[in-house]
Amino acid sequence: DVYKRQVNRLPNYHFCTSQHSLTTFYADVVRLMAYKQQFCVNLRDRSLLFKPMMSVLDFQRQILSQFPDIYQISLYSDDLKEYAQTTPLAMIIEEDFVMKLNDDQYISVLSDVDDTPYTQVMTYALAEQPIFELCMRLGLSQKQVQVLGKFIMYLVNQIDQVKSQQIDAAYVQLAVRKVMLELANKAKNNVQKIDNKIFVLRQKKQMLEEIKADIHKELRAKSKRRLKWITSIMMFQIGIVQYGTYVALSWDIMEPITCLLGIFDLIIAYSFWLRHNNDFSLGNMNKMYIERTKGKYYKQDPTVDLNELEDINQMLEYLEDKKQLCLLYTSDAADDLLCVDLGGRRIIKKK
Repeated sequence: DVYKRQVNRLPNYHFCTSQHSLTTFYADVVRLMAYKQQFCVNLRDRSLLFKPMMSVLDFQRQILSQFPDIYQISLYSDDLKEYAQTTPLAMIIEEDFVMKLNDDQYISVLSDVDDTPYTQVMTYALAEQPIFELCMRLGLSQKQVQVLGKFIMYLVNQIDQVKSQQIDAAYVQLAVRKVMLELANKAKNNVQKIDNKIFVLRQKKQMLEEIKADIHKELRAKSKRRLKWITSIMMFQIGIVQYGTYVALSWDIMEPITCLLGIFDLIIAYSFWLRHNNDFSLGNMNKMYIERTKGKYYKQDPTVDLNELEDINQMLEYLEDKKQLCLLYTSDAADDLLCVDLGGRRIIKKK
């Protein structure tokens, strides 16, 4: 915790070297997993483990030595500012980031999927801001604190840039207009990036669900054949009893045999109820067979991971919440962004 507080006090631009524009979709979107005292990024064909006390340079050396097919790896913030090699990973993993493998494989890593975006922001950078503490004292919700507090923080930073000690109301109105437009434009860009991530996750989810549906279809076909076999045995048992009673033998001989068969069937039904806590019927037998067997099929097929499907649903929910937060800042005015000159007393419209 002491180390995190020291890192949070450092300005982010000390760790950023350049800013890139992402023109292609993300190759993958994954979540950051905690593994003992390490963190893990699970890709489709490998897992990247690292310790939070490492720097970007240490992380690069470790990954390049472990995986010969990776010849280049870089880390970026979510707004695509590249982290310098001296940046501690403990700082990077506090928020969503982007990992670039080789030349063109961009992977978005979501840090705290279990928390809402409002809780995330409040936990780290915003917790020490007096503005947000004031908003919380006013009894506002986390969403209101996030939106209003961020706007006031941007506005205060904008006004602090003025060297003059006196600021008139017209200037404040222009500053408010500029901050609102900047936040709206930034939010629109964030929405586009979030939509790209959601698109990738929905594709992965669709692929996993199709594979899962194929497995269930195969299991239902096998279960149907199994039920036919069980039904044939039951009908054969009834036929033998009827034939022995009325044709081959007599009821005096078949009575104890029928009683033994009934006891045998009762033992089977009672055992089924004890094991599955459900009534003994063909429908329940079919259901239990599918539930018991599908785990083996999933293990045989490495492309199907139920935990991954659950992670995808959680990531989609997290990104949808984050998108809704961004939409709170957007407005129609952001479509016709104005350039506000705060140095003078005029507003220049860019057409």
